[in-house]
Amino acid sequence: MGLFQNATETYDNNLDFVGKYVAGKEPLAPVGHVITSADLEITIDADGTFCTVASRPKDAGKVIIPVTEDSASRSSTMVAPHPLCDQLKYISAYDRSSTAKQDKYLAQLEDWMQSEFSVPKLSAIYRYVSNGTILRDLTEKGIPTKDKTMVIWRVLGEGAEPRVWCDLDLMRSYEHYYLSKRGRSGKKDVCMVTGEYLPITEKHAKGVFSLNGNAKLISSNDSTNFTYRGRFIDAEQALSVSYTASQKAHNALKWIIANEGTVNGNREFVCWSPQGDAVPNPQLPLLESMMGKSLLEQQPKTHLQYKDMLGKVLKGYRSGLKDHLRSNTVIVTFDAATAGRLAVTFYSEFATEQFLEKLRDWDESCIWYEKDRVFSPSLYSIVKCTYGVERDRSNFGKLVPDEKIIKDAMQRLLLCRIGEEKYPADMERKVVENASALYLYGKYSRVELLQTACAVIKKYHHDRGRELDMELNQSMKDRSYQFGRLLAIFEKMERDTYQSNENREPNAMRLQSVYCNRPMHYAYELEKQLERAYIPRLAPGARIYYKNLIENVLAEIHEFPEKEWNRPLEDTYLMGYYLQRKALYAKKTSAEAVDGQTEKEEETK
Repeated sequence: MGLFQNATETYDNNLDFVGKYVAGKEPLAPVGHVITSADLEITIDADGTFCTVASRPKDAGKVIIPVTEDSASRSSTMVAPHPLCDQLKYISAYDRSSTAKQDKYLAQLEDWMQSEFSVPKLSAIYRYVSNGTILRDLTEKGIPTKDKTMVIWRVLGEGAEPRVWCDLDLMRSYEHYYLSKRGRSGKKDVCMVTGEYLPITEKHAKGVFSLNGNAKLISSNDSTNFTYRGRFIDAEQALSVSYTASQKAHNALKWIIANEGTVNGNREFVCWSPQGDAVPNPQLPLLESMMGKSLLEQQPKTHLQYKDMLGKVLKGYRSGLKDHLRSNTVIVTFDAATAGRLAVTFYSEFATEQFLEKLRDWDESCIWYEKDRVFSPSLYSIVKCTYGVERDRSNFGKLVPDEKIIKDAMQRLLLCRIGEEKYPADMERKVVENASALYLYGKYSRVELLQTACAVIKKYHHDRGRELDMELNQSMKDRSYQFGRLLAIFEKMERDTYQSNENREPNAMRLQSVYCNRPMHYAYELEKQLERAYIPRLAPGARIYYKNLIENVLAEIHEFPEKEWNRPLEDTYLMGYYLQRKALYAKKTSAEAVDGQTEKEEETK
């Protein structure tokens, strides 16, 4: 199916939520209604007598009001009142131009009031607006008035729910009334969403998401000159959509985006199941998306533990699917190239089972260590480590990517995560380049960058058929990996001589970027510096341990032809560097054990 079919199905599968408010969520608007903000609540009784008025606080939330096709997309030059709740310039004699607007508002309300779908609240509101006392009543209560002040109604004595924006019976009343009216007068054609012969609409909803409030998914204004790019005589030949299908689809999309969508560089991303199943956000690691804070209590410490936990979580998720054979997942990204046009920049749908397997494959291959646990970085973490610029270094640093870069980079990674593309080589090279100059970053950024780079390297090679181990392999036949190990040893040797309050960077870290280009040359330079200034300050056991370790690494490197020793290092050097550091910084290193044994022997002597 396509986007609109899935959105319409979503609406039909969530009828229980239509018109209902849930704390912290935006409601799902019925057909013929929109979600909007309101400024004033005017309370009247069943006879249409003014009772009181109250300003709505900014955090009161949005409300559901009925609209017509014209009023939902009206401009400043149009006279198109909403059927019930509207601005002061439509419901009062606010200025000279308001008379015509108020007359049209009352005529429209009267038509609804006299229909077979009328409800008692309509008569009360009609009588009060007809009396023309709104501005006087507001002034007497000390309420400032502006022409665009949005008014909603409370009607006392007519049903258990006085608030018109919460009255489900009133919402159903208007939906039936307006659809009946359109059915009698609207132009009919084959709806390309449902396949049925229904009254179609030429005016589709705007404001699918808040960042581009006037942009539309469906619009046409090419009716003169080069008509519809020379392909069609009128807009309906290009696309005909029924009013009901358009309303359901747009209202469902607004509802999903408002409650489940995320923004990446002014581009809106949303992922959902039309069947109503809760689906994980593909921008986040599966465990984080599905377990949230409870994950912190069950930290996996190895790759196998992480894989096992993924399997258990997915098994539990599958058992909760309403109908695993029918369940599907839709992924969409929206962006507005202009103020009036909303584009779908990415669209894909999968069977939910298939979708989960694709996410699991990514998480099992794009994975690395974070302190004492194993994790898979989020897509945003990868983007900021790839393209981010460090801010606020004084506070351990924070990587921040440019907004213009985020949206395209996130979309490229999304294509990889759902299995349609291999990990991009240019993005892998960039994050490796950043992680090869760690001394340029603050403490926090440095750790995050190195961990994320290793996860990306592992994923990049996995996509090309090579599996890289997450455990230190001292005999790995990889020149770059072994040079990475050597760099970590040089760094740890120097740090071991520091005083507790000494924070300067080791020579190995300061020379990391040039070391990558001429590894053997700078390996000898670093070793000479250590021999001259630092090795003499190490304990005897530590000297022996580190010298043996260096000899073992150089023995592995010397197995490669001499002409390759000074070639620039490949990405895997970072994995060797990380894993060797991890081993050296363990609570009880081999060096400490050897040193402790040496001290005991010296004491005995």
